[in-house]
Amino acid sequence: HGDAGLRVGAGGHRVHLEENNVAVFNEPYDQDMDLFVWGLFYGISGGAKSSLTTDVELPYLINSGNVSIQVLAKSRATTATNYQNNLQLYVNDNPIASASFGGSQVQGLNFTVPASYFVPGKNKLTLEPTGSNLLSGEYDMVYIDSIDVSYNQGWVADGDQILIVNNQSNIDLFVDGFSSSALFVYDLSEYGVAQRLVNANTPLNGVYGIEFRTPADPAMGRRIWISTEAKLLNPSSLELNYGSDLRNPSNEADVLYVGSPELLDAVEIN
Repeated sequence: HGDAGLRVGAGGHRVHLEENNVAVFNEPYDQDMDLFVWGLFYGISGGAKSSLTTDVELPYLINSGNVSIQVLAKSRATTATNYQNNLQLYVNDNPIASASFGGSQVQGLNFTVPASYFVPGKNKLTLEPTGSNLLSGEYDMVYIDSIDVSYNQGWVADGDQILIVNNQSNIDLFVDGFSSSALFVYDLSEYGVAQRLVNANTPLNGVYGIEFRTPADPAMGRRIWISTEAKLLNPSSLELNYGSDLRNPSNEADVLYVGSPELLDAVEIN
């Protein structure tokens, strides 16, 4: 999306990954609740291992700074003394880091990974118990519940317009790559409501961009459309249709309004 070399601003984005495949019974899980988790994985000290492998989409990733990964995991109950799990993280088959933990409660394991290990788009994450903290032949058994990936997104217009699907409210975004300074920003989060946010721009060495803050209301700011003035097209025609052939694919209408015929005169005048 956009040409290489254009300045791109950053916005934080989080991807949540979770599956409910395995029921955990008769073990402490937060407030002694039975829970469904992604799976139970193991690593035998000096032997075989199983792992969780999943894809994660990181659109518009900026390949600088860090990516934060939090894994919600729990040790399986065991009679071993001072039992310590060790979970290894791989990113796109590259070994990144490991985390040791123990106890019967859920743990939030945090990994900080240089963004250069990722690519914009699809990436591969692998989590594997190693058994490295155990005696030879012992099982390192880990329940994995969910994965959260937080990273910085950059935005560049494609064809003088862009639709940003954003999960966070009240954050600053910068988008560039436009060919004109006449820019419009609309929030399209609510069906049937197009709320214009700003009409400001920041020219930079012949490349036009716009910086704005998403609405503080969590219900807004989720779908933002930005365009140059040239992309705001006027209707080519306005015609009455009494519903006789609405299913005809040759109609090719972009918008269908339902109302009184008297409204057509007012629309044509304006």
